[in-house]
Amino acid sequence: MKRPRETTLATLDGPGEHERLIVQLAETPVGENVVQLCQQSWEEALGWFNQQSIRRTSDQVAELKNVLARPNGRRRGGGSLRSAFRAADRQFALPRIVRAESA
Repeated sequence: MKRPRETTLATLDGPGEHERLIVQLAETPVGENVVQLCQQSWEEALGWFNQQSIRRTSDQVAELKNVLARPNGRRRGGGSLRSAFRAADRQFALPRIVRAESA
C-alpha cells in the first residue's frame, strides 16, 4: 500500500513554548488532497508529536478562507471578529514558496 504524502506548508507557534500548530497538505490513501492541521507538543524523549489533528477538504478550506476574509470580520448572524484576529502579521501576509522533498 502506498504511504500518503504530507507537505508542511507552515509551522505556527502555540500558546506555550512546547506547543505548535502544523499546517500540511496531505494526500489520503485514495489520492484525495486535504489540508491537515496538527496540534503538536514537545516531549524531550519523543520530540514533536501530534496531540490531535483534523483534515479538511479544499471546499472546506475555501469556505473558511471566505469567512475569515469578510469585510470587518462580519459573519452571518451578526457579530464580528475582534480586531486582533482581523490583522495578520506582515510575515503571514507575504507570499512564500515552500518546497518539500519526497520520501
